[in-house]
Amino acid sequence: MSSVHSESEHSTQGEGSGTKMKGHPKETMQDLVDRAHRFLGDNHSHKRDKTVSKLKSMFQDILTTGVKTHYQKTKTETGIKDTFMEVFIDRIFKPMKGYRGGSAAHAKAVKEVTQGCDVKSFLSPIWRIKGLDLHQDTPVEILHVILLGFIKYFWCDAISRLNDIQKSLLITHLTSFNVAGLGIPQLAGQTLVQYAGSLTGHDFRVISQAAPFVLYDLIPPECYDTFVALSSLIPLVWQPVIDNLDAHLDAVQTSINHFLNCTVHWTLRWFNKPKFHIICHLPDHICRFGPPVLFAMEGFESFNAVIRDRSVHSNCQPPSCNIEQGFARCNRTRHFLSGGYFMSHEDADGKCDGASMATMPFSSIGENWRVVGQNPLVLTRFANGAVKNIIAEYYDLSDELVDSTIPGTCIPDNSRPRMLEKTSTSVHLPDTLPAVHQRLYQTCKLLTAHNGNICKLYQFVLASDQQPQANGVLPIIGQLSEILQ
Repeated sequence: MSSVHSESEHSTQGEGSGTKMKGHPKETMQDLVDRAHRFLGDNHSHKRDKTVSKLKSMFQDILTTGVKTHYQKTKTETGIKDTFMEVFIDRIFKPMKGYRGGSAAHAKAVKEVTQGCDVKSFLSPIWRIKGLDLHQDTPVEILHVILLGFIKYFWCDAISRLNDIQKSLLITHLTSFNVAGLGIPQLAGQTLVQYAGSLTGHDFRVISQAAPFVLYDLIPPECYDTFVALSSLIPLVWQPVIDNLDAHLDAVQTSINHFLNCTVHWTLRWFNKPKFHIICHLPDHICRFGPPVLFAMEGFESFNAVIRDRSVHSNCQPPSCNIEQGFARCNRTRHFLSGGYFMSHEDADGKCDGASMATMPFSSIGENWRVVGQNPLVLTRFANGAVKNIIAEYYDLSDELVDSTIPGTCIPDNSRPRMLEKTSTSVHLPDTLPAVHQRLYQTCKLLTAHNGNICKLYQFVLASDQQPQANGVLPIIGQLSEILQ
């Protein structure tokens, strides 16, 4: 954990008085350099036992001396803070206003708060969880550190640098940005610029991919270089699978160092933000936990719908209790479906042998599972590419139930079938398809290639002949302008 830093504040004149209000001294250039060295340098990791020992020492010092300034100074120097313990410390100092440490008021406050309990009772209960090391087992949260951190900082800074004409140009860049290869809808340039400070993580993920292209020549070179360095780091962080861990860690560490160096060349003021130090721990957490997307907050925020569903269907008398019971039922169901079981109290205490364990009415064997029959399934699938299925569309199942993993599978668009001479293919490639009389062709929005890749309309693809005699023929690059079925 890094040391506690704060923005420099200027002292201001108090209203109605000739004295100046107290404030932090203005930070000098040497202070900025020292802070950058602390951020970028090799810092020793905290150890769990030493942290617990230090917290006990800090609390014991409060009980003995009652000097709060020394406690505040120790927190700043060590970077250690226990918010659970802070509650009891505030209770001790609250009745001591106007009294010095060691006074009768201090002794009375300590006695009322501690009530003879041991010091470890006032530490956060999380320290009593066996096998948990908060310094190693709390990985970098890439959603708030990168997307809602660096990308948001830099994007808001870039927007603030632009005048109205440049903002209009940036909106045009965003709106006309080709997103065919990103699998996302067209960018809303007006929204991304006008509401730069109120965007979501999804918006900033899109910005991270488009920023180097749309901000070119609009911001200073040092700002642009930092954007490019960050955009090269993000694909490494969002890798779902790591094939070579050592090579990947080297690439991540190199990209982080390059990003921080570009930030230093921009301005040292960015290192007021602790996230620029937190990102330095990412390689260690990748080595410990795997790809960062596995412990990203985005995956857990998807459970918000479950919480909302339980809250909406509550009678609003004890909503927390209803949500808790709903979660417990879901957890039991998941446990059973995963092949687990619950032991009775007698079995858990070792009073009964395994032969008396009750058999659960669930099976984890796939052959024992039953699904809906073929006839009902027909109601949710396409009859053919040219006919719409009303039931499937009503339940929004039309696209999802089409097995798009089979090579040659096509998903039709909303247009009607047409004759070949009314398609773009007949104009540009008239001899490609036979002009069969009265045959209709359905235009599609995507298809599955021979290798299983999903190819969408207007995407660029790499195509080659799969015939055996075509060995040695170089593939061609083309854009899908029309898909016919």
